[in-house]
Amino acid sequence: MAGVVLKYSASVYQEKIGSLQSLKARLQTNLENLENLHQQVDTFWHDDASANYIIAIANAIVKVRKAQQDVDGLSAVYQDAVDQLTRLDGAVDQTVENVQSAVEKSIDVAAKIGPIIAGL
Repeated sequence: MAGVVLKYSASVYQEKIGSLQSLKARLQTNLENLENLHQQVDTFWHDDASANYIIAIANAIVKVRKAQQDVDGLSAVYQDAVDQLTRLDGAVDQTVENVQSAVEKSIDVAAKIGPIIAGL
């Protein structure tokens, strides 16, 4: 893992995921409002101006759907970072436990062998 710099903790990424989910909910509300407006304009307004509004609304719907996809993609990246950091934390904890155990065993061995060597 040489050369890897962890800029944030897992909790920071989890907060960002929460913010993105909140943004996604707002985008969903906007999408529903735009789709409703699109349908209303299409149903109740029939002239040249309405065609321009329908096109503008349809373009806005496409942009909102793209933004939702971007949010989903970024959320997935952040979730992957959380998962990797969680695995890394577990690996570090296990390594520390292994080292502590090895140190304790070496101290025990030294304590047992020390008197024997001293008696020679």
